[in-house]
Amino acid sequence: MLYGISRFTIDGQPQERSRKDYPYSYTRYCIFNNGWKKTDQVVWSDRLHNEPHYEKIKEEILGIGDNFTRFPSHKIQEFLSILFGYEVKLTGIEEECNCSNGYPYWLLYYRKVS
Repeated sequence: MLYGISRFTIDGQPQERSRKDYPYSYTRYCIFNNGWKKTDQVVWSDRLHNEPHYEKIKEEILGIGDNFTRFPSHKIQEFLSILFGYEVKLTGIEEECNCSNGYPYWLLYYRKVS
């Protein structure tokens, strides 16, 4: 599922380098905002591979692939809740490019549900 693509970061700052103009070194931009706050937690999608049972849980909930723009937000929220072992609310997603290899990764913003 492709979310709305903006030219701004989640906190409203203009994107410095666009994906169109800098396909292998673009800066982050917001693709989903659901009440994001500065106090929310963030996890980088490429760091999730270090979590125990990541692959198994991801395939069960999200399917194959690591492109978080393909997955519905409610499924990403469910995935994070199971992976972390507590309920979370997904509050935002940003995409950014890893300048060392040109591959995208996603910043997943969330907060623990009390």
